Amino acid sequence: MRIILCGGGTLGSVTPLLAVWDVLKRQVPGVEGIFIGTRGGIESQAVIPASLAYRQIFSGKWRRYLSIRNIFAPFEVMIGFVQAFIFFLSYRPQVILAAGGFVGVPCIWAGWLIGAKIIIHQPDFRPGLSLAFTHAFAHSVTVGFKETAKRIPNGKAKYVGNPVRIISHAPAASPVSVFPDRPDRPYVVVVGGGTGSAYLNTLVTSPSFSMHDANVVHVTGKGKEGNHSPYPGYKQVAFLEPSAMLSLIEHAAVVISRAGASALAEYAIFGKPTVLIPLPASPQVDNAEFFSSRRAAICIQQDHVTAEGLRTLIENLLHNTQQREQLSANIRLLAEPESAQRIASIVISILHS
Repeated sequence: MRIILCGGGTLGSVTPLLAVWDVLKRQVPGVEGIFIGTRGGIESQAVIPASLAYRQIFSGKWRRYLSIRNIFAPFEVMIGFVQAFIFFLSYRPQVILAAGGFVGVPCIWAGWLIGAKIIIHQPDFRPGLSLAFTHAFAHSVTVGFKETAKRIPNGKAKYVGNPVRIISHAPAASPVSVFPDRPDRPYVVVVGGGTGSAYLNTLVTSPSFSMHDANVVHVTGKGKEGNHSPYPGYKQVAFLEPSAMLSLIEHAAVVISRAGASALAEYAIFGKPTVLIPLPASPQVDNAEFFSSRRAAICIQQDHVTAEGLRTLIENLLHNTQQREQLSANIRLLAEPESAQRIASIVISILHS
């Protein structure tokens, strides 16, 4: 079997695909795969270590706000379509598996033209604009939230949850060595998404966020590191490989995060008390509100948070064992550890149909 995996722009659409790829490698002898991502995207940082061939194409993104870049988006999509079509004519993939992001649009169109089976995974609660351009070509659409299936026409949608990669391979080593002089303090992990959040970075590096009773581990995103530690008990890292990131999350007492669907799936698997600050005017808002409505996370809108207010919230949460345990129990109810297996089974069944 030859399969094309396509997604990118952020790591949120990459990690679910890699999780499914891990399952397919184990269950389908001789499976071949190539990952197609965006030009200049960060997805290569995760794909290449996974021993998966990687290619990039143009993939114009349509923005839901006024932007001069929208003028060029259709042309970039068409260039990407031509690139994908020419490559597919020689590679002849049997399956196209896409997971969010506009890079999937030209790949799905090109794959449909050569007769490949199309499977689309919709990780976010609110279907993305790219899905509107592609769902008609799909043999199956899988979704990360049960309620999302009702928003997708033609009855193609199936709830599977959002895959989390290499859970069983996450290293057990504790990050205590990062703070050898503060080993008894709980860890607050701050994650701004695969590309990093400038807003969260500014928020948690403010001296007003300094906490005496906790260690703060801050994943800034590549190229967004600072040059100093603004207060005791603070350490930053630009980027972590998936296994290291999962290990860090596993040892966290509290996680502060944006609200990408893949990240939420990881927090659910580990049952982590989580404070979400979603990216405004993005699908993250719906993701965060869903988790908040289930009492599975605390959601704060970006324009309502300050460094001092966030510090107070986290300190109160660290001292309220009952609240943390309740958040942990509720978010675990949203975990779907078999998600990658479910999507892989759909891939295999469609291929053999």
